[in-house]
Amino acid sequence: MRARICAICVCLLICNVARGDETADKLLVDYGTRAKSLQALTARIDLTWQTPGQPLKRNTGTIALLKPNYALINLSGDYPLITLASDGKSRYVLPDSSKYTIGNADANGKNIDTPWWALPVRFFFTQDVKPFGPESPNWISSRHAGSETIAQETYTVVEIRGDKPMVYTARLYFDRNQLLRRTVVKFGDGNEAATFTAQLDDVKTPSRLRPATFKFKPPATAKLDTGAESRMLAIGDPGPDFSLPTPDGKLLDLTTLRQTNKATLINFWYLACPPCREEFSFFQRLYNDLKEQGFTIVAINALDQAADVKTYIRQTRISFPIVMGKDANTLGNYRIETYPSTYLLNSEGKVVYKSVGIDQPGLLRALKELGLQK
Repeated sequence: MRARICAICVCLLICNVARGDETADKLLVDYGTRAKSLQALTARIDLTWQTPGQPLKRNTGTIALLKPNYALINLSGDYPLITLASDGKSRYVLPDSSKYTIGNADANGKNIDTPWWALPVRFFFTQDVKPFGPESPNWISSRHAGSETIAQETYTVVEIRGDKPMVYTARLYFDRNQLLRRTVVKFGDGNEAATFTAQLDDVKTPSRLRPATFKFKPPATAKLDTGAESRMLAIGDPGPDFSLPTPDGKLLDLTTLRQTNKATLINFWYLACPPCREEFSFFQRLYNDLKEQGFTIVAINALDQAADVKTYIRQTRISFPIVMGKDANTLGNYRIETYPSTYLLNSEGKVVYKSVGIDQPGLLRALKELGLQK
């Protein structure tokens, strides 16, 4: 009976999809149950990624994982991470040997998720295979893709496809021991696709791995990096009011805008920032889906000329408000040091969410807490 209940729990985690073939969904339930039963795992890991027009990039290293939330991941290569360590209470991230960040370790290992496409690591802790994390939208279809042999290892392959927060295809490779050993996530199609691959080898499931193994102390040469995000306005702080011109010269007043909305997203961006432009497509979808529920966006550009921004708006058909902040104190008032940076204000104008860089799952969670949901 207990095993049956566990299987039902895993099904609730990974089977809530719009469409899927029965074989694929059953395999994901079975493999999720297997991952749930594991207590420890060690392996070599190989991570690669390739974006259109760019050379293949790679990181290799080792992982040691122990439930519920212990981890030691050591990498070398192109991605800015040499160590992620979770000792059960704190999560340390060293992007290089000179600095580190520290935060609380999630009780169930949900934030042992760097790099994000190391899906076999996440699957060990959460039995979740959605590329954007457990809180992201469910995939729209799944299928059993048969068997595939790579480097003399035969895998059972399950493929899932999703369209939120962006279109993707993820192929999941399970070995004869029902362990998730390889994942390939693609965004886009053909020559325009970006591909992210994770591979585990020399996998072991030891029975003697103990929490003491994961005690971690940053190297003496590394300094604590509080980061630009920590220097932004704090959660609960009021978002400073502003009145800024649109590229057409009309004034937009934050106070007036907030009076008719439950939530206001304030984003700082500029044209030559690829992550900023990538994030705008997500923002546009959010705006289309949630504006009738009381959600709005103000994107503040403090670096470019109004004429160039007008051209960008015309080409991309962005419809949420964009304002120019070049001659104002808005950057200083909001403590912006890097791009993109984002705040979410509630109806009272207080900060309920903030982020440096792209954090779609975190923003979706914050919107949900305010009663706004796609």
